[in-house]
Amino acid sequence: MAGDALPEGAAAPEAACCVAAPAVEYRTHTVRTWREASVDSELFERGEFADIAFSFHTDGLRVDRVYGQAGLFAALSPVLRAMLLDRQGFAEQHTSPAGKVCRTLLLHPEITARAFREVARYAYGLQQGWTSAMLPEVLLAARLLGLEELEDGASAWGLEVIGTVAVDTNGGQVSACSVEDAMCSFERLCAMEPRPSGTLLWREALLKTFPVHEVLLAVAELELSSCTLRELLDEDVLHADAGALWQTCVEWAHARAGHGRSLATLRSIMSGSRSPRAQHSLDGPPPVDLQQGAAPRRLFGKTARLCQALVPAAPGEEEVAWQEPLLDVVDKVRFQDMPPAVFATTLEALHPVLPKLRQAIYASRRRAAREHHEHVG
Repeated sequence: MAGDALPEGAAAPEAACCVAAPAVEYRTHTVRTWREASVDSELFERGEFADIAFSFHTDGLRVDRVYGQAGLFAALSPVLRAMLLDRQGFAEQHTSPAGKVCRTLLLHPEITARAFREVARYAYGLQQGWTSAMLPEVLLAARLLGLEELEDGASAWGLEVIGTVAVDTNGGQVSACSVEDAMCSFERLCAMEPRPSGTLLWREALLKTFPVHEVLLAVAELELSSCTLRELLDEDVLHADAGALWQTCVEWAHARAGHGRSLATLRSIMSGSRSPRAQHSLDGPPPVDLQQGAAPRRLFGKTARLCQALVPAAPGEEEVAWQEPLLDVVDKVRFQDMPPAVFATTLEALHPVLPKLRQAIYASRRRAAREHHEHVG
C-alpha cells in the first residue's frame, strides 16, 4: 500500500535484480513497509516490548543479539519451545537498548545472527530479506530449529534465483546468483539428513544454468564435501571429459588438504587450451624418467636386484594422506572412458599415489569393462 511505503529520504534496500556486475545480490522485495521498519528497528534491534534476547557465538570482539517475544518463537519452533521450557542455554539477564530486561538465550553455534534475523522475520510474518549469499545460513538455521516451512521456502526461493536471468556489465546474460553462492547452498542441502526432496532439482538447475567448467572449478575452489561431489557426479553431463573430471577431483583433494595450489592449470584444461593427456605439471613435476634429458633408470648394478628396480617403494603415509578423500568419489569417475594412453598418463601424473587409491582406480576400470562386455554379450 502507498501509505505503508517509507517517506522520501528514508533508507530502503537495493532493488531486486539491479544488475551492474555478473554477481548480483538478488533480494526478495524492494520496498520496506512502516510495519517492517518498525519491527526491525524497535523490536529486533532495540528490544522494545521484548522479553527474550537471542545471542550468537561470535569472534569474541562483539555480541550479536536479536530481540523478540519468547511466546511467539516457542509456538513456531519445537526446538526453541523445548529450550525455553527447559531453560536450556540461558545466560544472565540482559537489558536491551530500549531498557527492557530480557532473558538471554544462547543459540546453536552454527546459527548466525543474520540467519536468525530471517527466522524472526518469518515468525512475525514479515517479508523475507534473503540474499543468495546468506541462503546456506538460512537453510541451516531453519533445519536446526525445526522450521520445515521456512526451509522449503528458502530452498524454493534459491531455485527461482538460479533461474533468474540478469544482464552483466558487458551486456551478456547471467544468473542472478553466482555459481559460488549456488554451490554453497547446494552443499548445505546435501549435508542435511534426511536430505531435502529438492536436492535433485537443485542439482539439475545448477548444471542447466552454469557451464560445466564453472561448476567443476567451484568444486575445487570451495573445497566442497565429498557427499556434495558425489551428488554432482550422478549427472552424466559432468562425464563428457573423464580426464578433466579426474583432474578436478585431484585438485579438490589438494584444496581440502590446504596445499594452497593455483588452479590456473586446471582452468586452462577446462577451457580446452591444454590436453589432460599432455598434462604432467598439475600434480607436481613429471616422473624422473619422463623429464627431458633425464638418464634412464638403471635396472642392474653391483648390488641391484631386478625385483627392487621394477617394484617402486611404498610412499610414506604423510606423503599421500591428502589423497584419502579421493577414495570417497573414485567409484563415480568413469575411468573406462579414458583412452589407454590418457589413463596411463593420468596415473603417472599422480605420483606418488596412495596404494589403496591405485587399487580402487584399476578395480573401477576393470569392473566397468566387465559390465560392458556382459551387456554387449
